[in-house]
Amino acid sequence: MKSIILALGIILCQQASAQNLTGVFLGAQANTANYNVNYSKQKTNYTYGFQAGVMMKVPFDKGIYFAPSVFTA
Repeated sequence: MKSIILALGIILCQQASAQNLTGVFLGAQANTANYNVNYSKQKTNYTYGFQAGVMMKVPFDKGIYFAPSVFTA
């Protein structure tokens, strides 16, 4: 009896997680700033780097999603 309940639980969990979408992203990025001190524009330079992370899309209702992501730059 316990094994049947465990098997049904595993099947239900797999079906529930099948609706969630996961993804990986990787790409280049360029950052800069634009700021003024006493109405005088300050010199800024671009910094270049990379960004990588993972994301998940969890649907709640028609057109409403929870989309957490974790990344490093």
